[in-house]
Order: sequence, then C-alpha cells, then structure tokens
Amino acid sequence: FAGNVQSSTESHFVPKSDNSMIRKEDEPKHRLGQTISQIKSIAPGLKYVSSSNGRSEYEYDDVQYTFKNGVLVCEYTEIEGGNGFGITAYREFVNRFKKTNHSNVSESNNSTTFYYSNFSISFIYWSASDSFSICYRSFDY
Repeated sequence: FAGNVQSSTESHFVPKSDNSMIRKEDEPKHRLGQTISQIKSIAPGLKYVSSSNGRSEYEYDDVQYTFKNGVLVCEYTEIEGGNGFGITAYREFVNRFKKTNHSNVSESNNSTTFYYSNFSISFIYWSASDSFSICYRSFDY
C-alpha cells in the first residue's frame, strides 16, 4: 500500500511511549505532505469529489485522498474481503506494523492505530463485509 512513496528526509528523534527515542527516518514511508500535483503524477485519473471544513476530497482507483491547503493530509482505502480474507489481512497488517518504530498504539476490538512523529496509520476490520480499511492521517488533518 505504501510502496514507491516518499517521506520527509528531515532527521530527528521522536519520543516513544516508553520514553525511548525513535528516528523519524525509521518510520513507515507515506505520501502525506505531498501536493495535489505530486499525487496526480502517480494517480493521473485523480478526480475531485467535494470540499468542506477547509479540506478537499479526491478519489482515484478506490483510494480516497484528503487535501488541506493543497497538501495531502489523509489517504484512505478499503480492501474488500470475503471468506475470511479481511480478518486474516487485517491481523497480518497489524502484526507487521507492531514491529515498526511507532511512538504509541491504540487498539480496540476491530481497530488498531499506530502513532508516529506527525501522522498515524489505522487499520479497521469491518466484520459485516469481512473487509478492512487502511488510513494514513496527518496530525494536521
């Protein structure tokens, strides 16, 4: 999902919940902070959907993009499941991200959010459809 993306090259340390430090460059790569033009270069069919509360919504290939002041602040996609695929994929993603250098994590029955220096990544399992969602969200949202 986050392949071929860039993150800030700015290097600094971020405190973890256990008061140890992590390096920002060790965080998962993401597209947050990129401009609409940068996203259009990888999603040429990006289509405007709506605007509200100072944010503009766009969509391309079942991925929803939210921009604030022309900068990507949220990227959301839902992956269809069925026959147990959704719950299996949800658990696999959560287990994989538990090994990343996150600063904190919050978990509930069907949702897990990992927090990093200036963004979070949420995984949500939808039992009714056996699907799951991935949401990268900037703290500037």
